[in-house]
Amino acid sequence: RFTFFPELNRKGTTVFFSSSDLYVTLAFPSPSQHGLVSQSLQLFHACLTFDFIGTTAGTGSFLGDDSSNGLDDLVVIQIPTSWRSIFLDTDTVPLFFRLYRGLPPELSTLVLSCLVQLASVRRSLFTNPERTTFLSDLVNGTRNILAAQSSTLADQNIYHEFCRLLSRLKCNFQLTELAALDCYVEFIQLLTAFTIHTLKSFHKESSHNNSLHYLLALWQRLVASVPYVQSPDSDLMEDAASQISRAYIEACLASVTDYVNCPTRVRVTSAKQRTSHSSRNLWPFASGEDTKTTEPVNGSSEDDDDVECPLDDMTTLLQQLEQFAIIGRCKYAKTCALLIQLFDEAAGSYEKALTMVTQGSSVDGNLLQVIRLDEHRLAWLVYMVVVSTTQMQMMTVMVNSYVLQLVRLTTNRLNMTSTSQLNRDISTPSVISQLNHSPGASRLEMATLSFFEQFRRMYVGESVGRMSRVYQRLSEVLGISDDLTVLGVFANKIVTNIKYWSSNEPILNRTLNLLSELSRGYTAMRKLIRLDDIQFVLTNHNEEHFPFLATKVGTSSLSPARQAAEFRLRTSFYASLARLLMVDLGENEDRFLKFMAPLTRSTNRLIIAVLSGGNRFTCRCKLRLLLICPQHSELGTKH
Repeated sequence: RFTFFPELNRKGTTVFFSSSDLYVTLAFPSPSQHGLVSQSLQLFHACLTFDFIGTTAGTGSFLGDDSSNGLDDLVVIQIPTSWRSIFLDTDTVPLFFRLYRGLPPELSTLVLSCLVQLASVRRSLFTNPERTTFLSDLVNGTRNILAAQSSTLADQNIYHEFCRLLSRLKCNFQLTELAALDCYVEFIQLLTAFTIHTLKSFHKESSHNNSLHYLLALWQRLVASVPYVQSPDSDLMEDAASQISRAYIEACLASVTDYVNCPTRVRVTSAKQRTSHSSRNLWPFASGEDTKTTEPVNGSSEDDDDVECPLDDMTTLLQQLEQFAIIGRCKYAKTCALLIQLFDEAAGSYEKALTMVTQGSSVDGNLLQVIRLDEHRLAWLVYMVVVSTTQMQMMTVMVNSYVLQLVRLTTNRLNMTSTSQLNRDISTPSVISQLNHSPGASRLEMATLSFFEQFRRMYVGESVGRMSRVYQRLSEVLGISDDLTVLGVFANKIVTNIKYWSSNEPILNRTLNLLSELSRGYTAMRKLIRLDDIQFVLTNHNEEHFPFLATKVGTSSLSPARQAAEFRLRTSFYASLARLLMVDLGENEDRFLKFMAPLTRSTNRLIIAVLSGGNRFTCRCKLRLLLICPQHSELGTKH
């Protein structure tokens, strides 16, 4: 491999050098005429992607191909030192850019794939001056493609490979090396315009969806390096990152209309699928085979199977938002001001529409559509607030106060619509279901729970007393003056969710996880136990108040995995309650009996149901079975 491969590589590049001018002038009317060029490119690509040091861990003999381990962004080509002469040739990189300009799209894609591998060659192969020359050739070539705005970029595969090439420029090179190039300023300006164009069109052009990951990854790495680089052009990078943050926010909100009515499916995407450079569209309409999908909830129709909401693909969503959080560090005050403005507009529209629905005798379909759109926009904005909470503290507190106001609004929505249903203020019961259990409402709820999880990590805990400035701002806006009041907001949210979202497993699961985390801190537990909502749960944990505790008919017909998931929810719930009960129970027998009262009543009803049918021996067997296997408790009502 150290002698044979270089010779093969030289033969391939010799073909390019000797005939590159001829290739540029040929028309290539049919794929059958690609012949020698295509095979030479494949040979060169295969030589560069060979796994020289055995890092594929049994998944294949090549790096950066479809059989790789999925860490596409981290691949470094470990070229042997004996190959140096090929890469030190100053015409090697320009040759491939000439081929890109002259060859048809079918071959241009492969040319860009070769350039991606060239950009991934290990740094230690070059001396510092040699590396600067090599990088200059790569950046000049990509700059020329960006400046030309070639129609070839309209091809999906070419566009995607070009984005991969851009991403590799920062994977394998440092920002100081990029900033030292003469074309750096022009390159950043062209790259900014290119990225903004992609963000504005990604929800319209399916060819851009899978490529967005690489562009955001590039900007994330560039921005993360800014604090460590002393350059007179540092303002250029900050301005560019600020523009991209704004474009990303606006693009996410603009894409809402494409999936506002699609059913809810919470999905987890594998790392391999996220980073694969295949043509599958992963964002924002991800649909892959390596995903975990929940069934459509609350009777959502299957008519929108071809369109999926990016808010449901949690793994890809969080990855994109983490990239956005790094990019948004530049001129964060400006980004935060935009978030506040958009949040204020969407929340105002949402509150107004909800008021009209709950107070009106009839409901306009257009009004419900406005609510759905606002719910999705608010979900996006809440997620962006969540990933931005590690920035400037006081700006963050301002944004957090808006989210907490939204939490009050959504909680009141559940209570108001339920009250309206009881009072028959709304004409049709289906409107209640559309309001409380729509896909938009559940996605907004998932975003809100993410906010609570992040807020708990930052402001609720053993060191919460040091956050006096945070509570000062929250007190001015919401009347939240200390950590006990904050815990009251948490407790109210938890009780509301387990009461009204009992049929939505993802929301219920995250809510119970939040309760579990709060019940693990000694300081938080001692304060939680003083809250009326927690006391209510400790004495009224039954199916009447919390429907998810009720035994569902036909539970035994569910798959073992689904049964286990439902039972884990109850286990988590009662484990949290037990911790809260025991924190200062002591020998207070009355408190313990009050806690056990709902369980005692359920057990008594079960015993009566079992003993009411059949002989005594059969009843004892049934009772023993029910105590051991509560999932079969419906047997007691069948006899």
